[in-house]
Amino acid sequence: MSVDRKSIAILGAGAWGTALAIQAANLGHAVFLWAYELQQIHEVNTQHYNSRYLPNVCLSSNIICSHDIEQVVRRADLVCIATPSAVFRQIVCRIQPFLQQRSIAWVTKGLEPDTHQWLHEVVVRELGEIEVAVLSGPSFAREVASNIVTAVMLASSSSEFARVVRDYFQSAHFLIYISHDVIGVELGGAIKNVLAIALGIVDGLGLGANTRAAFITFGLAEMLRLGVALGAQTETLLGLSGCGDLILTCTDDQSRNRRFGIALGQSMSIQQAKEQVASVVEGIETSAGIFYWLQKKVISAPICDTVYRILYQGLPVQALLQCLNTMQHVDF
Repeated sequence: MSVDRKSIAILGAGAWGTALAIQAANLGHAVFLWAYELQQIHEVNTQHYNSRYLPNVCLSSNIICSHDIEQVVRRADLVCIATPSAVFRQIVCRIQPFLQQRSIAWVTKGLEPDTHQWLHEVVVRELGEIEVAVLSGPSFAREVASNIVTAVMLASSSSEFARVVRDYFQSAHFLIYISHDVIGVELGGAIKNVLAIALGIVDGLGLGANTRAAFITFGLAEMLRLGVALGAQTETLLGLSGCGDLILTCTDDQSRNRRFGIALGQSMSIQQAKEQVASVVEGIETSAGIFYWLQKKVISAPICDTVYRILYQGLPVQALLQCLNTMQHVDF
């Protein structure tokens, strides 16, 4: 595959940001990886490992890690944000003076916690009407970093910019499909984390494969109902960044949100479950954002509603079982 060699800044050296850095570096691009932990930066630059997030995965020497976000951004032809949603606006505001291009991409999943805004709305508010692209889909970082075949979705209102971003990452084992449905891809990547918590609870309660299948099915229906209300395309939500990511996150224990839900189903407190996962559980804050939009759009979504009430109102996890009865009264 012939690819023009360029430079990319990836802001966030967690598992996903590092996995994408590996993809870009393997294609010959110069990768500037921004991190804030000095020990992690030293390890990436001198030992070519990120042992905290991707242990035993060797990194390319094309990846240069730095704490200087200005220099990282100024040196890049493309900027891609890979930080948690809770700090997304902060990062956007920090890099605004240094952006060389009127475009930005991100792989962050979720909504802004305080405002419940979608991330493309945050970008427009802070940077104006620029070209944006969001990458999402069924993709555990460790498998991407290990060159296991993965298919994801890249959404942008600009076909040209989408192709530019795709060329930084696409390879024979990392396949990227282009969409124009930014809100659909964002919604799928966000709500699947909430539903993964629900499915974790189901499995933590020991309810079996039949119950799991029912909850995944009804969870997809909730995703579709909210998506239609937000203007997303049904085809998007039935594709990689919706149904595909939902299946992955709800059925495999590499999912932090699923593991968190399992711990809750096994009678752990929310704090105990967080400590056991020992990493950011995006679905916790995302559940509040999804609940906000469900109320705003008057959408019936018993599973997402119940997960929110379990996390924020002290509802017992056993209440999730009532969702199946409630679904009998919902039109699909």
